[in-house]
Amino acid sequence: MNVLEADADHYAALGLPSEEEGLKLSEKEIHRAYKRKAFELHPDKNPGDEEANRKFQKLQSSYEVLKDDKRRKLYDDRLRVKILKRRQQQQQERRRRASSRAGHVAAAAAAEVEVDDESIERLAREYVQRKKQDMDGGKKKKTTVDEEGQRRLQEIRELIIKQKIAAAAR
Repeated sequence: MNVLEADADHYAALGLPSEEEGLKLSEKEIHRAYKRKAFELHPDKNPGDEEANRKFQKLQSSYEVLKDDKRRKLYDDRLRVKILKRRQQQQQERRRRASSRAGHVAAAAAAEVEVDDESIERLAREYVQRKKQDMDGGKKKKTTVDEEGQRRLQEIRELIIKQKIAAAAR
């Protein structure tokens, strides 16, 4: 078994904990685990198992890597890199999910704003109608009242959007 095999887990092959826990094991613990596992997997102990030879060879290869200081250090270094990459991917995934949730919150706020827009427009029309009636029976310039209503409508929309964005950011 090649030390640099990306998918090889030499610690697990010996029945030991992998990854960070495996990095802390002593040579004595590794040797003890190898003896236990070798006794269990030896082809003479498993005469009916056609895979016994292959399993035992894999065990021996893993032990060879872990008992040699240089090869173990190389394997452990590659394992540390693998662990670090996985952590970075997990962090990126968490950030992506958080960003996605923020996007959903913003979309929900925008949807609420759209619903609120209908109510706002109705209220603005009612406001404009009341203004028209209040102004000398509606005889004053119609465009001035409409412009004021539109301006007020825009102010209300902007205020609601700001409130929704502030609420979504919390």
